[in-house]
Parts: sequence; structure tokens; C-alpha cells
Amino acid sequence: MNKLFNSLLILSLFLISCESESDLSTDKEGRLIVRLTDAPFPHHLVREANVAISKIEIRSRSKGDDEENDPALLTISEEDIKVNLLDLTNGITMTLANADIPAAKYDLVRLHTTAANLVLEDGKIFNIRLPNAENSSTDVFIKPYINVKGGLTSDLLLDFDVSRSFLFRGNIEQGSI
Repeated sequence: MNKLFNSLLILSLFLISCESESDLSTDKEGRLIVRLTDAPFPHHLVREANVAISKIEIRSRSKGDDEENDPALLTISEEDIKVNLLDLTNGITMTLANADIPAAKYDLVRLHTTAANLVLEDGKIFNIRLPNAENSSTDVFIKPYINVKGGLTSDLLLDFDVSRSFLFRGNIEQGSI
């Protein structure tokens, strides 16, 4: 499944509030909205590219953290989300999470996936084999960090590219890739 999301591109969009910096200094939380979209794709062969996400986590990293002292992940959603990625083109997005989280710099989003499949135009369904099917996750590194500030809302857009994310291996005639 890690290959499934390797082509995610990350864009951070910060919504600016009219409040001054001094008005925000006492706020300990900001809002983070995580959205998903899909890059343009030649739809003439594939009708659906379905992914089921069961949990979304985010990691904050401070200057003192190192690789051996990995900070804990903060769960921002445990909602079961099923999405046809091909429905998310031409500027259409889907909100995956909308949560108040501690003000900090965040450098990683972890998406836990439980299932994925492709449905071809002729109706054939190809179930995607996920590594560690019960606990398959993909880490999306955020560079530069997304800075969630107290009292403000930050948007994180995950841009999925179906054409580069599904790897075809195995026996296509048996309906598994």
C-alpha cells in the first residue's frame, strides 16, 4: 500500500485571519483540515479507483526531536472513509479530517488503509493486495512543515495520482493485482 500513496503531492494552504499575532498568543489550538483530490487521469479504461481509509494520524516535530526519539502520532480521525479517487478531479476535494489540534509544526500524515480496488469500464474488479492488510499505512511527509497556529485554520491538500499509484503485478485474469 506504501506504493499506493508514494505519488501523493502535498500542498499546504494557510488561511489568514484578521486577528493580530498578539491576539493569538494565548490560543493553544488551531484547526487543521485535511482534504484529498486526484490528479487528472485518462478515465477511458478505469471507472473507479476505490480506497478505504480507517484512521488518519499526524506527527509534530520540534527542534529537539531526532530519529531515535520519534514523537508520538496524534490521531485526528478514526472514521471509516471510502472514496472513489476518480470522483476527485478538476478541483473537487473531499474532507478527510477536520480537527482542533495543538498548535505546532507537523511534518507527517499517516493514512491507515483497509482496502483498495480498481473497477474497469468493462466491469472487471481488481482487488489491491495490501501489505499487512489489517494495519496497512502510508506515511506522507510534509515538506516544508505545516505550521498550525493557535486560533487559525490550516488546510492540507493531499493530491493523489491514480495513474502512478496502482502497480499491476500478478495474474490480471484472476482479478488481483
